[in-house]
Amino acid sequence: MNGGTDMKHQRLATVLGFMVLITACTAVPGAKPASSVPTASATPAAAQCYQLTVSAGQGPETIGELRQSTTDTAIGVFRGYGEPRWNTPDGQRPSPQEVQVKSASIVRAITLEVKGTVRGAREDAEHAIARGGTIGCDTFSYPDDTELVEGQRYMFFMIPVSDSEGQPSGEFLVTNAWPIGNDDVVTTARDGDLPLPAAIDAVKNGPKVTAPPSPGEPPETTTGP
Repeated sequence: MNGGTDMKHQRLATVLGFMVLITACTAVPGAKPASSVPTASATPAAAQCYQLTVSAGQGPETIGELRQSTTDTAIGVFRGYGEPRWNTPDGQRPSPQEVQVKSASIVRAITLEVKGTVRGAREDAEHAIARGGTIGCDTFSYPDDTELVEGQRYMFFMIPVSDSEGQPSGEFLVTNAWPIGNDDVVTTARDGDLPLPAAIDAVKNGPKVTAPPSPGEPPETTTGP
């Protein structure tokens, strides 16, 4: 998997807007740029601010769609976000060219307490990340991504990712997370509330057609046994 695949070609999001913002202010965390121009070639790197917003190109995915767009699914408890960092091999801030041409981005580590695997989800699935964050005056935002709640149990959907140079990072990007209630009911994005065993079966084996359709009616689909 190359770097472009990780953040641009995984059917996860479509870039709505990108511009390198130029500001003479100091790089105080959260600082707002005073002005903007379309390029940054004439300004020292220390004065450039990256502002990127990525919004989903489609609505929430069904179980069937997630089985195609992700490789690993695990059940676990979210224990917290780590500090934002760059996904460059050395962790250093990228140049404007690296941000625009490669898949240089800001990510945050996710601490997962894995309780079980559904599909794939090797032991190193605990090395998970989320997209986005703020470092100095640089902000990468993914408003459609789920903001995880500490202590909540989820069904996590993930894919392995590479660093900004296209080299495997050994980490998993969490693309979707469905909360699991104390009653073992999973709140899915498009398939309604499902008992945990039914959700696990649907993710493992796919939706099932339980009965032939009547003339003129669409087939009845269920995600349970």
